[in-house]
Amino acid sequence: MTGRWSWLVCLVLALAVWLLLWRYVIPAHLVLSYRWSDATFWRDALTYPLVNGLILGLLYGLVWLFSRWQSLLVLLFVVALGLVAILLALPISSVLFAKRYPDRKGKATKGYWIVAALANAAYLPLGVLYAVVLGSLLR
Repeated sequence: MTGRWSWLVCLVLALAVWLLLWRYVIPAHLVLSYRWSDATFWRDALTYPLVNGLILGLLYGLVWLFSRWQSLLVLLFVVALGLVAILLALPISSVLFAKRYPDRKGKATKGYWIVAALANAAYLPLGVLYAVVLGSLLR
């Protein structure tokens, strides 16, 4: 596989990990009954990836726009803005998810953060495994 398509494989793999964790962690934590065919599952599970994608898309557009000005100060501002936005993506998404379950808001937020922590913990070994498969680490 060429490096041209590796970003797509990584996004699909990351989304698959997120969906698997969501499918099995949230129902156990909130005593919900999700099914793969359930629209509620897809709505709830895709909140964070969609919010994150929108924020990162906006930031990518800003970086592209400001990179035309070739100003280091502007670029540093955009990077700082990006870090703040990424740090806000998880709380924004968890609040949106918790609003759907007002009677269990604390449990919903906690479950959401558990899924996020487990997903992030899974991404590093999967990334290393993917790099080994591509031969990037063995050269």
